[in-house]
Amino acid sequence: MRANLLSLLSLVTVSFPICGFAQTKQPATSFVIDNNTYYLHQISHHDFSGSDLEIGSWNQNIVADNQYIYLADHTDNSADHLTIKRYNAINGSPTDNLVISSSDLNRFWINELTDAERCFYLIDINDDSHFIMILNPPLDDPGIPKNAIKFYFYLINKDGHIEREYYATGIPSSDSNYPANGISEFGIPDFIGNPVGGDFEMLLPMVDDIGHMSIVDYVFRDYKQSYITSVFYDYDHFYTKPTVSVIDDSFMIIDDINILPTLYSYKFSPNQIFGQLNDRHINAHGCNSFDFDNHRLLYSGDIHHDSDDDQNGITRFNIGLWNKTEESAVTSRANPTASFDNYTHLASIDFGPSTINTKEQYPYTYRQFMAVSDYGNSTKHLHFYVPGEFLATYQLNKYDIPTGVDDIIGINETPDINYHIADNNLTFDCPVTDIYIFNITGRQIFHSETPVKSINLANFVKGTYIVATPHKSFKIIL
Repeated sequence: MRANLLSLLSLVTVSFPICGFAQTKQPATSFVIDNNTYYLHQISHHDFSGSDLEIGSWNQNIVADNQYIYLADHTDNSADHLTIKRYNAINGSPTDNLVISSSDLNRFWINELTDAERCFYLIDINDDSHFIMILNPPLDDPGIPKNAIKFYFYLINKDGHIEREYYATGIPSSDSNYPANGISEFGIPDFIGNPVGGDFEMLLPMVDDIGHMSIVDYVFRDYKQSYITSVFYDYDHFYTKPTVSVIDDSFMIIDDINILPTLYSYKFSPNQIFGQLNDRHINAHGCNSFDFDNHRLLYSGDIHHDSDDDQNGITRFNIGLWNKTEESAVTSRANPTASFDNYTHLASIDFGPSTINTKEQYPYTYRQFMAVSDYGNSTKHLHFYVPGEFLATYQLNKYDIPTGVDDIIGINETPDINYHIADNNLTFDCPVTDIYIFNITGRQIFHSETPVKSINLANFVKGTYIVATPHKSFKIIL
């Protein structure tokens, strides 16, 4: 992997440059968890405030891996190509774009769409080599007509080639009046399972032309749609482009600009609210969780206003510690639950004037995204992005200075940890040192400082666990 990363960094010194327009490098932001101090260091900042994006294009989103930040660009699409902008995930600098060529577009008929119809989202499916691209419904009313709800989404490898087209159709509803006329917007979905293998679920938020919303679970078996069910519906409020984020094997966060981030179950009790993040998340849209140093953290978008000024807001991202459930709740499979009761605010980062205009009735163009590049248990890069405002990369680590490029490359050179689960044993292809296993609440279940090649899971209750090593962390479900 050294050759690939060094080619990315051929013009980069060991220090981290601050990229983009004139932007003063911010001092490190620190916070404390369990008597340990952690630091957020600004690595790069790109000013996009001069961008003249149309309303329908402002929901561009990003995903990231250890090498690149991928931005769903809507400004350079045509019948011959779609462009995914790329930035170096280590130092934040622009790099070569990923271009989906005319041969793929012709093969899947995307070349026959209009430029507006080619606006797309990228979705991280936790696969090292692929992500999903889904096209937003046509902008012309009513979008996808009520009597013909069908659409396609695509498996893309990170060389920029479409490997597979998936076809989805239909929408269940407990109310025959939904959708009113048609589906005008897709929100950003999340996936259960890996589409690469053909057996997976897609939780897709969709909004009709008068702002009512449903989240539909499209279940695929052997690459084909098997069945659909509605896991959430709200026909009383106005939604724009909502987001769903799966947080474990039962619960999800639903978020949109006109609501607080809210916990629901996608397995049971549709529409029952299990918790809302009502602290430091005002008039914004963007919320998800990530793991760092054996803690579960939550990021959320925010717009800060002075007490006497409700118009001129400052774009802000918050980081908090989040223990999703009490221990007793997840050990009982009969009565699982989740809440934000144990959320503790840790730090906020301000990024300058917000583009949102709260005088508008539906200021739906605003969105705050974050993606994570994972360089081991003690170093991560957090990429903060607001279309029409900025793209910034921060390093999260345990030190008062950023981890250098050479050290990050060294982390990436560590061989992949391959494992399999069989007969109640988690088995690695080589001994692993200093390994931890945590349940979904963050409680330590297992730790070994000495190298182990196999761990007996027979006494573990069914559920989701985080396996953490000095080199990488991953999730297992029993």
